[in-house]
Amino acid sequence: DGIHDHVNVPGACCDRSTNRITFASDHASEQEEIFTVKADGSDIQRVTTHSEPRAYLEPIFSPDGQRIVFESDAQADEEDVQLGQIMLVNTDGSGLIPLTPASVTTDDRLPNWSADGKILFQRRVFISGQWQPWDVWVIEPKGDGWNEPRNISGAMAPSSNETDNSWFPDDRWIMSSSDFGQISQPKLFAFPVDGGTPVQITAYRDHEDGAASVSPDGSWVVFESHRTADENSPSDLWLIKTSEQLK
Repeated sequence: DGIHDHVNVPGACCDRSTNRITFASDHASEQEEIFTVKADGSDIQRVTTHSEPRAYLEPIFSPDGQRIVFESDAQADEEDVQLGQIMLVNTDGSGLIPLTPASVTTDDRLPNWSADGKILFQRRVFISGQWQPWDVWVIEPKGDGWNEPRNISGAMAPSSNETDNSWFPDDRWIMSSSDFGQISQPKLFAFPVDGGTPVQITAYRDHEDGAASVSPDGSWVVFESHRTADENSPSDLWLIKTSEQLK
């Protein structure tokens, strides 16, 4: 009845150490908040409470399960006004801080935490009267704080969009749904964190591939693929081996 529950894809919405799942929902207020729940559906706990007109979405646990990173969106009907920023909070609701600013010239979405503590997200920037393509950005921890975000994919793929990003287990590569190389439909590419040439993983020409997640040993990728070029067409789950170039 109008209630929306969300989990992030792809990312660690389930924490193995506590056997809890984090999700966003508006079941307890007019805007989406962050919650956690036991894997059996019991003991729902509310993490955030806010009054400003923003939606808290796409929550992801830290590797130790003690914090949650999420996306905070300005609530608006139009996509170009519904701008996001990246936020961080302890699982008990304390210590809420922004990792990126709320801005009218940057739009930050879909955070994802690496095993060694880095956070990636996708960002687009408003320049010269128009939005630039989505790039992969990474924030690294620094003592008790965080370094400034750095752009991972912009120099490698300056005119392409990188979305639905996730980490490889060794944190050396980032899996992305990208139109790198001016291809007509987004395919899966692996982008090296420290620079280099992206590696294409999927190539079926008429499908749009996205929401990829890499197996714990780095050998396989599971992803969704739309049956046609239309992103609103039905999608199926696919499984593919990763490239030998990534080992």
